Amino acid sequence: MLIGGPVRSGLSGTRSYYYMHNLFDHSRKRTRPTQRMLGRFGRLCSNPGCARLLQRQKIIKTILSLHRMRSLLVKFRTMQVNQLRGLLYEFGATFQVGRLAGLAEICERMAELEDTLPRPIVLNLQGQLRHINEFEEDIDQLEQRIGAWQKQEVACRAISEVPSIGRLTATALVATIGDARTFKSGR
Repeated sequence: MLIGGPVRSGLSGTRSYYYMHNLFDHSRKRTRPTQRMLGRFGRLCSNPGCARLLQRQKIIKTILSLHRMRSLLVKFRTMQVNQLRGLLYEFGATFQVGRLAGLAEICERMAELEDTLPRPIVLNLQGQLRHINEFEEDIDQLEQRIGAWQKQEVACRAISEVPSIGRLTATALVATIGDARTFKSGR
């Protein structure tokens, strides 16, 4: 099967085509980077500016990873709360709207729920409430780590002074965009 278009090969200027079977031909020996290429890379990375850039990229990847972990924990917490509400609704128990208000009401009415619900459900309910509290603690720890980086970073502090932009938005913007001066315009 023919793929691609004509390609100049070599100095002779003749044209050849790539065939699909050539793409999957593993009999050819794979080539390694030449010493000359490795030497250039080594000279680039020995530059002090390059070392700082690599360190900066590592920090930014770390912050973005913390944001992704926090987002996942928030999703898990939301799923756990929704499962808890659904489970209790099947037994006729309804609670206030909202995560904080609903969880507070569940904790307040725990004695009543222990009397009306079967024992295995009560044990499951207590376990899920424990999991939700663990999610809360993990989310708070991640937010503290993100906040520590926000305090160190000048750009994060400047962006967070804008009304309605908080710690999480500022750190996500700075980590995603990097140096805003690299863009020609703000559009």
